[in-house]
Amino acid sequence: MPRPLAARAENLLEALFEPADTVPVFAELSPGRHELLRVLAELLSAEDFQLFPFGSELHKRFTHYGLPSRYPLSLRAYVGLSTEGEDPRAPLSDPWGPIREH
Repeated sequence: MPRPLAARAENLLEALFEPADTVPVFAELSPGRHELLRVLAELLSAEDFQLFPFGSELHKRFTHYGLPSRYPLSLRAYVGLSTEGEDPRAPLSDPWGPIREH
């Protein structure tokens, strides 16, 4: 089951964006889409984009609509949020780590 925020983000993207082959210019998007993407960039984490064990296909959705999707930081940079001090290629945390430790 996808993380709740990832599932909601997928639904919002589907409702508000059309499939695209190229990344649209952020300044050309409507104010509502600006705000949605800015909020998603602030709230989504690397775990929300992770396929296993949560089953999120969020990265595929972003790609389908022509939006940056390789790393969560690519979305943050796209909407103009600071990425200073963050490593865009940092590995995802191990979702099973807390379970293995017990």
